[in-house]
Amino acid sequence: MPWPIPPLPNGRPGFTRLQHDDAVVLAAALPGGAAEPGWVIGDLSVFLKSVQSRQVALGWVVDPDFQGRGYATEAARAVMRFAFDEICAHRVYAQVDPRKAASVALCLRPGMRLEATLIEREIFKGEWGDLAVYAVLEREWAATERALGLVQPDQAD
Repeated sequence: MPWPIPPLPNGRPGFTRLQHDDAVVLAAALPGGAAEPGWVIGDLSVFLKSVQSRQVALGWVVDPDFQGRGYATEAARAVMRFAFDEICAHRVYAQVDPRKAASVALCLRPGMRLEATLIEREIFKGEWGDLAVYAVLEREWAATERALGLVQPDQAD
């Protein structure tokens, strides 16, 4: 079943052929010069998990040499904006190892909140590990974007 995208309020065409469990992988790159592309420092993945419920999962990988400079936060905000504004997601979430402080912080900075911690959810490298689920709803995202002055009040509706 195609992802049910309503018409966008600004009249721009939306995606109409995305399917359940499709993924979009986007490069995180530094700006390049006039004659060369930017340096790729990581990637962000957008997973369309439920068509009917408009659920989107995010994943990311960032080169350790470029961590701690705000690039991942900027990229995460851009991907969340893409999920809400272009894909019309209702909820965006990420599942992370709660021991990885950088991943937890990357969920929190753009406005996700902790929804659940699943105890001993997976075996990784021979040992049980927990899984933390962070999420934000479209209405929460819109309110945060307005509060930060990142969008005009009439653009968020």
